[in-house]
Amino acid sequence: MRIEMGRMNDRTDVTVRNCDIAIRSVSHSGGGVVAESTASEFTVENTRIGIEADGVCGILGKVPDGGGTYPAPAEPHTATVRNASVTGSASGNAAIELRERSGSVVANCCIEGDGDGRDGVAFVRSDGCVVRDATIDVTDEPVVTSNADVDVSGVSLGGSCPVPSVPRSPKPSKPPDSSDPGDAVPEDVLTIEGAPGADHELGVTGDLTKSASMDATIDPNDTVDGSTATGQVGGGRGSYAFAGEITRLVLDGGVNLYYNGESVVPANYLPNTVTIENASYVEYEIETTDGIVKSAVMGTADPSDTVNGTTATGQAGEGGQDSFAYPGEIESLDIDGDATVYRNGTVLSKPGGTSSEQSGLPVFGRLSA
Repeated sequence: MRIEMGRMNDRTDVTVRNCDIAIRSVSHSGGGVVAESTASEFTVENTRIGIEADGVCGILGKVPDGGGTYPAPAEPHTATVRNASVTGSASGNAAIELRERSGSVVANCCIEGDGDGRDGVAFVRSDGCVVRDATIDVTDEPVVTSNADVDVSGVSLGGSCPVPSVPRSPKPSKPPDSSDPGDAVPEDVLTIEGAPGADHELGVTGDLTKSASMDATIDPNDTVDGSTATGQVGGGRGSYAFAGEITRLVLDGGVNLYYNGESVVPANYLPNTVTIENASYVEYEIETTDGIVKSAVMGTADPSDTVNGTTATGQAGEGGQDSFAYPGEIESLDIDGDATVYRNGTVLSKPGGTSSEQSGLPVFGRLSA
C-alpha cells in the first residue's frame, strides 16, 4: 500500500485502518505500507501486517522531500502507528522505519520477527518521537535511533502478536517455453527506452527472454545468454520478460525504464542503497560490480551527480545527502571529506572511522550486498 501526492503539494492526511496486509515473496518492495517522499502526515491503526520477504519493512515512512521530482509536501510530516502489529520471518532492516518524520508516535503496537538482523522500530533524523506501551520481540534492536530523539516507555521485549488473516494464493504456473520471445507469457517485463547509443546490461535470478511488449523491437543484435542480456536501444525500445529479481542493471546514456508497462524509477527495483551524508563539502566516487543509479531513498537525486555504467561520482555541500541504488556489491567508495555512510539505511562508517588510502582518498572497506 503506497501513500503519495503529486505536484499539488497539498497536505495529505491518510489513514490506513482495519487492514490485513501480507508480503510473502516479492522482487522489490519498500514495505507493506509505504509513505512516499511526497506524503506528509499519515496514520496506520488497527492493522495487521505480515512480512516474509527479506529486507522489506512493515511500515516505511520515506524522507518527505518530494524525491527530487516534486516539491516537499506540506507539513506536518508525522507518522502515527497505533494498535497495529508487524510480524513475520523477514530478515534485515526494521519492522517500522521512519525517516525525517519528527513528532511521530508508535503506541500500543506489537512487533514480532525472528529473521536475522531484524530491528523493531527505527528512527532516522526524527526528533520528538515516542514509542510507548508496545511489545517488540525481534532478533536485533527493539528501537534504533540515528540522529533522532525518541522517548521510549512501557516496552516489553517478549510476546506473541496477531498476524494478518490473508488467504494464500495459488502459485502461478510457469510460462511455457517458446522459441519466439514474442509468444512468451512473462511474469514481469522490463522495457528500456532511450536515445541512440544507450547501452544496457540486465541480469536476473530467473528466466530471461526478449519480448515485443510495449511495441519494442526484438533486436537481433541484442544478446541474451542465460539470465543475462546486453544490448543497445538505438532510439527505440527494448523489452525483456523475466522471472526472479534483478541482479545487474547497467545503463549508459539517457533512458526511461518501464516495469510491466508503467514508467518507473530504476532505483525502486534495486535491492541495495548507499547514502553519503556529509558534515562538510565532500567529493566522492562509488564503483560497483553490477551497476548503480541515483536514488532519493534518504536524500535527493542530485542532477549534478554523474552515473556512468557501474560508477557514480559527485559532490555535496555541508549537510547534504546523496543516495544511490545498486544490485551486487560496492567495490570501492572514495570520499574526500568528512561524511557518514549508510547502507540500506544503516550507518556503515562515520567520520574518523578506520580507513585506508587509495589514490589519495579515504576508502571505507568493501561493502557487500
